[in-house]
Amino acid sequence: MKHKKSIAVIAYLLLFTSCVGDLDYDISSVVEIPVLSALWTADASQHEVYLCTSGPYEIKEAEEDITIQCYVNGVLKEEKNEYETINDPYSKIILHKYLMNVGLVGGDHVKLIALIGDKKMEAEANVPSAPMVKIDTSSFQDYASAVYHNYRIYDVTLTVKDEPGKENFYRLFSPTVFTEAWDDETGEKRSESGGKYVQIDDKDPIFKNIDLVFPKEITLELPFLSHAISNDTHIFSDELFSDEEYQFHFQIAQGSYLPYPVDDGDPLTYRVRFRLAQLSKEEYLYLVAANAAASAILDPFAEPVIMPSNIVGGLGVFCIRNGTDEVISLKPGRF
Repeated sequence: MKHKKSIAVIAYLLLFTSCVGDLDYDISSVVEIPVLSALWTADASQHEVYLCTSGPYEIKEAEEDITIQCYVNGVLKEEKNEYETINDPYSKIILHKYLMNVGLVGGDHVKLIALIGDKKMEAEANVPSAPMVKIDTSSFQDYASAVYHNYRIYDVTLTVKDEPGKENFYRLFSPTVFTEAWDDETGEKRSESGGKYVQIDDKDPIFKNIDLVFPKEITLELPFLSHAISNDTHIFSDELFSDEEYQFHFQIAQGSYLPYPVDDGDPLTYRVRFRLAQLSKEEYLYLVAANAAASAILDPFAEPVIMPSNIVGGLGVFCIRNGTDEVISLKPGRF
């Protein structure tokens, strides 16, 4: 028995020592690579381009003498060499931000070029068409949920009409609620509050969402991780409804998303802004990777995520989405 134990101990030591050693890891001679990030929205008039430099061991500030050119359908529309320095507090990376004033519509072909001395980076993107949406609303009074007031609940359906004959990709943004208070006597608006987001149903199968499972030791320290999901950006393709339409349902209730009016207070009106964007395939795949990277940050045992790049002469991503905004007014909350 002692002989067998000795063999086991020797085998363990050999295994352990065979896995420990110094690796020859010297990448100090690796050439620095410029990095460009530009995620544009076609329905905006001003667009941002961010630049930095990837070195062998750290992300550095980009060179100062850089010119950014933007061509739309082969015509030079904007050229900039002025930038704003951004010190990102989260990543501690220093970025150069260039603002490009370019109008875009669906179908445009856009080429972005960064001239860096005698070198250049370039990337191309096609502007998708704006998605077609329809919104339907209904509401009902829930007397059982309030003692002194009639309690109203609004049901809203957002219908996405798929663009036929092609593979399409979309992103759904959280609807935003705005509340306006009005003066009874003058009819003037006294105040407006907003920025309250309506929750999206993460269990909707269109998102292909899965609950992320982390080691028990991590969830004990960080309980919120037990509710983490894999598609925080709420992107989806038309795989399940190709050439048809798909419906999203939202329930917006007084007392939760909508402030309840008081008897002697100003009359209130409610507005809700819905936003849906059509993405290029490049941006869709980039956001798929971004979702995976966000999940990997939370899990120390996750595999590294390689972010896609469509930049020639450097690293990074250049994509353009096209969004549709719909704003609806809800019946005032005093009955």
